[in-house]
Amino acid sequence: MAKRPKNKTDTDDDSAGRFYSALLSMSVPDDSPQTYRRKVLGQLQAIAALTRSRSKSSADLTGQHPTSHLITVLAYRVNEAHLIKVRELQRGLGFTAGGITRRLDAMVREGLVERLPDPEDGRALLVRLTPAGVDLAQFLLKDADHRSHALEQTFTLEEWKMLSDLLHRFEKAIE
Repeated sequence: MAKRPKNKTDTDDDSAGRFYSALLSMSVPDDSPQTYRRKVLGQLQAIAALTRSRSKSSADLTGQHPTSHLITVLAYRVNEAHLIKVRELQRGLGFTAGGITRRLDAMVREGLVERLPDPEDGRALLVRLTPAGVDLAQFLLKDADHRSHALEQTFTLEEWKMLSDLLHRFEKAIE
């Protein structure tokens, strides 16, 4: 399978991670909040890069776009019928109407989803996973569960709660 070329955001994100690493290495080692802020920002950039890399590896493995993976898993988990409103997907993933349409067009061509009229709103559409889409979702979730198990063992429940609280505070502070 051919590797997808790096796009501009890949390079930008890698540069940001290198920026914080370089800034930290040039900083005078001390116990200041600025030193730790730089270290945390560099670590978050590294984590983001690893997450993107895993997403791309998974996409290369399945031959599907990473966004197709998100849509497939969301549709699989939303209900037993694996049926979701296109508008909910669009809002949930932060896509434009055109962006979600293009991705769903590709997924229809790939046989992963089908579009159906919404019986509650004649102007709206629903998306339902096909059997191939269900198979892909089950594969992705099994793979994610396998990788998550080791990660879950890294911290205690209290540590996970603490990390979640700290990251929430961090996110609010940088908004």
